[in-house]
Amino acid sequence: MRIAICDDTVDEINAIKNIIDSYKSDFEITYDCFTSGVEFLSKVSLGEFYDLIFLDIVMPVINGIEVAKEIYSNNKVSQIVFLTTSQDYAVESYDVNAIDYIIKPITKESFKRALERYAEKNKIPDSGYIIVQEQSSITKIALHNLCYVEILDHYLAYHLTNSDIIRCRQSLYEIEPILNQYPNFCKTHRSYIVNMEYAQRIEKDCIVMKNGERALVSRRNHKNISDIFLKNIFESKHTGE
Repeated sequence: MRIAICDDTVDEINAIKNIIDSYKSDFEITYDCFTSGVEFLSKVSLGEFYDLIFLDIVMPVINGIEVAKEIYSNNKVSQIVFLTTSQDYAVESYDVNAIDYIIKPITKESFKRALERYAEKNKIPDSGYIIVQEQSSITKIALHNLCYVEILDHYLAYHLTNSDIIRCRQSLYEIEPILNQYPNFCKTHRSYIVNMEYAQRIEKDCIVMKNGERALVSRRNHKNISDIFLKNIFESKHTGE
């Protein structure tokens, strides 16, 4: 997990750092610290990505609410925890989808609660996730939500299970070795990689997905893909899925 701490009070930054350091033995955490919203946004504008952001609301020049809105204008993935000395901004903080609102001083208990809320909001099974970046926009895609990938109009299109499509300037060649690490993903055609968990049926030249969309299958790959499809059906019946 990558964490950003943005607070204009050095003592508050040090308090959060000490709490994070106490968690490092349990799982890997890295963090960067910033003493102003301007400094933080400058780093983010260079393409830096953080999973979780602890953000002070009351800061000079640009306050935390404005910083959060700027972040979410290009990045819907990072999660924000607001830090403040009062509850005056509580409603406004939830308007920008903050996952928590902590009254200072932060404690180990309130930090743990923020981590638990982050984990609940970002449940990702063993299949993992990928980060897709196109210019200034960053999106985290959980692989259990990825239906298939295709080359579409010189873009790589990620088709999600909710029928959303995320496009980026990337080649299938770049993403193939990453998805090949997960047995559910198969290259069915020179322009398609499919998550076989979402295959509904196999036709002569395509796979019909559970959401009704179709992914092409080449003649050369048809037998292998059909075998994988039948194997998945057999295994799901015997595991009760």
